[in-house]
Amino acid sequence: MAAESQSVQVGSLKKIIFKKIDTGFLIGSFSDESGKEFVAIGTMVNPEEQMAYKLTGTWVKTERYGEQFKFNWYEVKRPDDVEGIYRYLVRITKWVGPKVANALLKQYGDDTLNVLKNDPEKVAGDIRGITLERALEIKTALISNEKIESTLIELERIFSLVPGIKKSLPMDLIQAYGANAVEKIKENPYVITKIRKIGFLTADRLAMAIGMDPRDSKRAMAAVLHVLLEAQSIDGSTWVAFSEIEKAVNELIGNNPYDGLARLLKNGDIVARGYSYALAPTDRSETEIAVAIKRLLSAKNESPSQSQSQLESQMQSEDAEEYEISEEELEGI
Repeated sequence: MAAESQSVQVGSLKKIIFKKIDTGFLIGSFSDESGKEFVAIGTMVNPEEQMAYKLTGTWVKTERYGEQFKFNWYEVKRPDDVEGIYRYLVRITKWVGPKVANALLKQYGDDTLNVLKNDPEKVAGDIRGITLERALEIKTALISNEKIESTLIELERIFSLVPGIKKSLPMDLIQAYGANAVEKIKENPYVITKIRKIGFLTADRLAMAIGMDPRDSKRAMAAVLHVLLEAQSIDGSTWVAFSEIEKAVNELIGNNPYDGLARLLKNGDIVARGYSYALAPTDRSETEIAVAIKRLLSAKNESPSQSQSQLESQMQSEDAEEYEISEEELEGI
């Protein structure tokens, strides 16, 4: 079956019917340029009622909801008339209420947004009630809002290259990196593994889709970390022999792990013991737990009559307080 052709709908968001903050999913009632209303569904960051949007997508028809426009791309149509600019300023910017918005529009007219973004000193001098500090805040808010919207759109485009990526990932990345999210992804696609439920295999598909060199050291580093994490989660292995890492990494990326291991060691992300390797945070935790248990044993030798309750109390003090010892371990001690 041939794919449905995409079309463009331009309309003003009249009402937000439903939105999900963590994913950006939106169901909205729009009004096109002729005044005809339609329902559109898709992902949008910070949707604002009365704002105009250019939506790209396809019309779909369901028995329950009828005809809807399902968009996979959108652009905010910046207001270019006095009424639109007024609504935009009052809704988007701090320090701009109806009175200040009217003063701005009276002073600068259709050029208000440009002046606010490019000449805050002029605004502070012309408009009563706006200090230079507030004018700078307004400038930052306007520019940041535009950047965040552009970033989400670009992230949606990038992730469309890899089917199966969770829908909330663009919003997760914006929350983590803000307007720098796209730059972070292009610099190192494997940063997405820091987001919950995103693993190496998904990140690797993304890396290859956006053109990363298969021999890039970042790929080898991510593969090594994946192998160590897998060993830890599957059978609890903290230390993994080099031969096992080499075999697993070669199966994953068709390359050896040498460069990845060297860089991870240099960065302090992993540690070596002979020809075995472990994740640095896990090794530190095990070392600290071992020290805590050794203290318990020393205390036991110094005071043979010390009770289990006293041992438990000692475990809650000093550096050992963040670790938990099971009843079986305490009985063993």
